Amino acid sequence: MADTSELQLRLWFGYLTSFKTCAEKFNTDVVNLSLLDFANAKPATYLADAVTQSSFANCAVNETQIPVQTADVSSASSFVVLLGSTFGLVNRYIAAYLRFLSPAPFNKMNVGDFELQMTPALFPKGASDPLWLTMNADIAAIVDKTCYSAAQQTAVAALVNNNAKLMSDVVTQIAKLG
Repeated sequence: MADTSELQLRLWFGYLTSFKTCAEKFNTDVVNLSLLDFANAKPATYLADAVTQSSFANCAVNETQIPVQTADVSSASSFVVLLGSTFGLVNRYIAAYLRFLSPAPFNKMNVGDFELQMTPALFPKGASDPLWLTMNADIAAIVDKTCYSAAQQTAVAALVNNNAKLMSDVVTQIAKLG
């Protein structure tokens, strides 16, 4: 059975996909967007008027059970920000899942303390460390490939290789979705 942190991360990306499906109902241009491009798009760009924004909010509520309001849609700078403000920031789900995948004592820490760990404490061999290779593969299996591309994985690996970086830096880079 999957861990709660894995389920929450899968749920977050499922909700982002549901948001995209809802937006496609009101603007067919959204169909041509990758999930990454959609995530970073301003909702008002594709949902231009109050009626469309309200209809999208209703669809999002029906699909996700997240209490999305028309004002949330009209004021959000991106769909990622909209989902973050109504369900939670993806950073916290990524951090919790990475903590779950970690060995003791890291997997017993609270998420905040885990994020303060230096990368070499977890990955003595940097991005070639077997633990990192497993974690990266597990994250890549959950996060949409446009949101965790090869280029994004390379940027994350550079942080894992940097002995002066914290796990929070790794989490933030993954959460950039790019």
